Amino acid sequence: MSQNKMVTKSDLSDFYQAILPYLGGQIQVDWNESDNSEIDYIKNKPDLDSWTAAQTCAEGTTSKTFTGLNSNYAYEPFIQCAYGYAAPKLVSVVFNTSQNDISCTVTFTAVTSAQAGTGSECSIKLRILK
Repeated sequence: MSQNKMVTKSDLSDFYQAILPYLGGQIQVDWNESDNSEIDYIKNKPDLDSWTAAQTCAEGTTSKTFTGLNSNYAYEPFIQCAYGYAAPKLVSVVFNTSQNDISCTVTFTAVTSAQAGTGSECSIKLRILK
């Protein structure tokens, strides 16, 4: 059998003060808020700027290997070419593990001279998905 507890005016006032911010409508979230106890904190915010260093792809290049990757993350390849030219098509993405070193070899169709541009305009990098 449960006992009833007497709720005091002070208890109600404390409760009202605690919920008051939630009663006034919507709260504007703050992308830069890092304190997860704050009301404007964004949970599960994606890290939009996480990339590996870009590697240049000269004419004729068909693959690039990235080493020193972290096993706690997933990776997605991204190829960017000279302005106005489509990127080479991905052929395969292979992850290799040996002891503590994780690498990823990305294979794609050969980079054309147009895609390579002046020689440094075609590059590949990996998006780090946390």
